Amino acid sequence: ACLPSDSLVSMVREDPPDLLVLSVTMSFNLRGLRSTTQRLRDAVGDQTKLAMGGFALQSAPERALSLGADIYGRDPFESIAEARRVLEIRPPDDGSDHGSGDLSWSAPVRQQSVTATAP
Repeated sequence: ACLPSDSLVSMVREDPPDLLVLSVTMSFNLRGLRSTTQRLRDAVGDQTKLAMGGFALQSAPERALSLGADIYGRDPFESIAEARRVLEIRPPDDGSDHGSGDLSWSAPVRQQSVTATAP
């Protein structure tokens, strides 16, 4: 598939994050996602939790877990809530009402995008 798995695995191996989020739009990339997930697990084990989502998984969300995800959410809100649960991160305690629409995060975030393009 178009996923730049060599770059991604190298980056994660060098500085393993607590959480890596992978999104797949086209279903034909799921095979590549399975391979990449296995390579990530080989590189860092369960040290990095994997969250998966995207259009290709919406019709069969259980597929994310079979591909090796620790976290699957139907939308960003559900994904954040599940990531908080898995990583044991509490929502910010600032006295406001943090309902299902809350996307705030009370842990340090390092964001890096790896974008693939079709050949």
